[in-house]
Amino acid sequence: MAIATRLFITLFVASVLLVPPREARAEAKVMIDGIGAAKCSQVTTEIKTQRATVTHSLLGWTYGYITRRNVERALAKQSQVDMPALKVGDQQLLSVMLSFCEKEPDTYIFQVVDALYQVLLEKGALTT
Repeated sequence: MAIATRLFITLFVASVLLVPPREARAEAKVMIDGIGAAKCSQVTTEIKTQRATVTHSLLGWTYGYITRRNVERALAKQSQVDMPALKVGDQQLLSVMLSFCEKEPDTYIFQVVDALYQVLLEKGALTT
């Protein structure tokens, strides 16, 4: 694995697990683009008036994140999240993410999606 990739993964994991969200973004200097950089509070507010736009952005960012994590894990010869085999659909993903965001409004979407990936990887299922 390239040094830059290892550094990115190390910084990302440290920012999610060891430091509060605001500090993680500043200290790790990791650039998160798109809706992944938004706080849950922003997403739960905007989805009320722009449901289709926010839904498409959220799901697109989530599937892109899952794909990237799967690529990294495949290159490391590790297990991956197989969305079709798990039969996790768009509505279930959206429901789980929004439910979490309602309870944790200060959490960033990238943190929600990362936690979601870990749950799918470890348990292979989601509950709403």
